[in-house]
Parts: sequence; structure tokens; C-alpha cells
Amino acid sequence: MRLRYLVLAMSGVVVASSACSTDATSPLPFAAPESAGFQKGGVKPPENDMDTTAEDDYTFRIDPRRDNILQFGKHSLWLPAHSVCDPATSGYGMGLWDTACSPLASAITITVKVRGASGGLPRVDFEPALRFSPDKAAYLTFSVKGKQAKDAAAMGILYCPTNSTKDCVDESLVDASLQTILDRPNKTVYRRIKHFSGYLVAERDFASELY
Repeated sequence: MRLRYLVLAMSGVVVASSACSTDATSPLPFAAPESAGFQKGGVKPPENDMDTTAEDDYTFRIDPRRDNILQFGKHSLWLPAHSVCDPATSGYGMGLWDTACSPLASAITITVKVRGASGGLPRVDFEPALRFSPDKAAYLTFSVKGKQAKDAAAMGILYCPTNSTKDCVDESLVDASLQTILDRPNKTVYRRIKHFSGYLVAERDFASELY
């Protein structure tokens, strides 16, 4: 497993690799926004291939008072400024996704685990569990390649509240703003997310009953 500390610089994305033995007392860099050209659905994925059956961990130190793009492999997460709810006061769970919250005002560390699932389609799991202010729109983007790219129109980004893929659900069935969108030229799928722990790209009929 590889542990990567990333700086998303104003002029682009700068990646610094680090072994798991890195000094735990070393400060983590802030994730800064891309300077221009970002649109809903994320950034264009890098040209180099990534093995989505592998497992990679990424750690980001973000300033929630500013826009952040977190790039993990060919996938990305867009967090607008003041979108992260303060976990100490916001609560987390079904029924709270559209509840107003106080935005987090201090830096927070987010870890992202990327792995292959459901026949090699990508899955990401985030820690800690967070939700986002309902008046801001965070977007998660997945790159899909090969046969999966051809079938992407039938794919959905499913929310996975547990490690089991059997528990993954299609949130767009009860909230149309969470519908998965296909960006065919860039071979990506993306959608708004209102919270996270885990997300998986899969065929829509793969999803279990929602709630």
C-alpha cells in the first residue's frame, strides 16, 4: 500500500510520494484549488493509466475556508469554500443531509482509500465521515475506462455506508440533485455529494433498496 501526501498547487497539481514510515509529526500540506477552468464534475483525469484493482491511500490537509480540489489517482473531489460542516456540531446520518450547519473554520485532515470493486470499477472511502452544507455543492468524479467507459451511461455513483458493496444505494432515487452525470469525452462520471464515507461506481440495478 502506498501513502501519498498531495499538494494541489495554484498552478496545477503537484504530487509528492512518501513511504508509510514518514515522520508522523511532519505537517501535511494544504490542498489548494486549481487556478482556472474547473467545472462541475471535476478535473480531466491524468493521461497515465491507473490500476483500479490496486489499493492506494491518500492524505490531504485542507483549509475548508477556501476552494479545494482533491485529486486521488484519476478521480477527484471538489469542495467549495465553506462547504464542510463542522463535525463537532453538525451531526451525521440519514435525515440530516439537507439540514443547515455551521461551516468548519479550521484545517482538517481527510484520508481517501481508492480501490477496485464490482468487477474492477472504482470505489473510494473517505475518513472522517463528514457532511456538506446544503447551500454548497461538492462534486465527486470517477474515471471509467475500457468496457466500463462504453457502459458508463448505465452506471451510477452509489453511496456505500459500510464496507459491504451489498449495502450500496442509489441516492438519486430520493434526491434528483444526486443523479450521476456522464462526461463521455473525458470518460468520467460525476455527481453532487452531500456527505461521505464511501462511494462506488456500479450498474444502477446493482444498488440495494435505499434506506
